[in-house]
Amino acid sequence: MFTTAPDLARLGADLMRDRTILTEASYAEMTDFNYPVGRDEPMVQGYGLGLMIIGPSFLGGRTVWGHGGNAPGYAAALLFLPAYDAVVGILDNTWDGQAMNTMLRIFEVIEEEAQGG
Repeated sequence: MFTTAPDLARLGADLMRDRTILTEASYAEMTDFNYPVGRDEPMVQGYGLGLMIIGPSFLGGRTVWGHGGNAPGYAAALLFLPAYDAVVGILDNTWDGQAMNTMLRIFEVIEEEAQGG
């Protein structure tokens, strides 16, 4: 699959915020999170059908839904912040792993904007 970050974010918005892709029943199945790894696991706190709850301790105290993948030199993630109804698509092809810092800064901007900043 080939995509751009804006297209990834648009898919996330259609899927999780605007909910125009799935039926309500399918969305309910996707967000019926199970906890096979235990709630104290820092990265994945729950797993639905192709969607994870990413642990707040992993993302600066934020609860984020999403999924990602990576290989040497590349990473991609589609993330949804339910508290702000915000979707982020991020692609990274660097070796130094700066995508996490960029993602955390994006979350800060979302929070600042939501608070009238």
